[in-house]
Amino acid sequence: KQGWGTADVKRLLDRADVTSVVDETDVLTPLASKRYEIGVGAGQTELNITMAYKDPMGTVGAERARVNDLTLRVTSPSGTVYFGNNGLLMGNFSTSGGSSNQIDTVENVFIKDPESGTWKVEVLGDEIVQDGNPATPAIDAVFGLVISGGKILDRL
Repeated sequence: KQGWGTADVKRLLDRADVTSVVDETDVLTPLASKRYEIGVGAGQTELNITMAYKDPMGTVGAERARVNDLTLRVTSPSGTVYFGNNGLLMGNFSTSGGSSNQIDTVENVFIKDPESGTWKVEVLGDEIVQDGNPATPAIDAVFGLVISGGKILDRL
């Protein structure tokens, strides 16, 4: 099993006014985090959040291919927490709770009929042990984030 399907260009265009993108502009150092407050309006049928990052090449024959570990954590206005990819093996929408995904470099949170209000989206630098961002001299990592169904109100 691999991949998340193909892009639906009409849907992308129809949802452009409720889509936000962070394109490798925010840098994470070890154990740091980036937080985004997302405004979700009443009547949204879905809130889809995808985080992806480039990982340095692992060691041949290593038990785990992933080197660095970034985590996607999403919190609803009422305090319900969703971790990236939690519940997606069982259906098309995320389930609340769970724990940090420590395997994948692409993490998704898909919410059906999200409550309106301000959601909190966090990307956590849980384990950054090799430089994933050669543009800087520090050991750090960059990521991409796409939010469909809400707009970024603030970056913290």
